[in-house]
Amino acid sequence: MALVSFMDSKGRSWRAWDVERVRPRGEDFLEASFRDGWLVFESEDGRERRRLGDYPRRWNEMSPVELERLCASATLATRPGALGRAAETRQHEREGQGDAAAR
Repeated sequence: MALVSFMDSKGRSWRAWDVERVRPRGEDFLEASFRDGWLVFESEDGRERRRLGDYPRRWNEMSPVELERLCASATLATRPGALGRAAETRQHEREGQGDAAAR
């Protein structure tokens, strides 16, 4: 796994690394472009993470301009658990409204 840091044209710092994936046995539910691995772009402030499947194998030798283009074409990724916490919060809000309506 390579790790590369670069700054984009807006002055934002990023880290990029590749994720190599071992194929599971049986069904594979990932999109085809992610089945062999992907490239991760994470802003150094931790506010944004992106994933890119079918990336160039020599990506770690690319210039910051080329890396910025790849990053821009990558899919915005949610943080693990972020959707779960949001759904949990909505459920608690609904439960609270139900309690108030029952009174």
